[in-house]
Amino acid sequence: LMALPLGIFLDEEMIGAPTVNQAITGGNSVITGLESEEARVLAIQLNAGALPAPLRVISIEEIP
Repeated sequence: LMALPLGIFLDEEMIGAPTVNQAITGGNSVITGLESEEARVLAIQLNAGALPAPLRVISIEEIP
């Protein structure tokens, strides 16, 4: 996923698509490159949580 956008969805609505700049390990990552207000709004949206919904895998790729 390096150098590719990673869509962030909340309740089936894309709220962001930052570019992956480093490996995502342990299920954690850091989003950089946002203006202060953009970061504040994204944090509010993510902390508000999503409505219960099933997870649907669209694709899986293995990169050697």
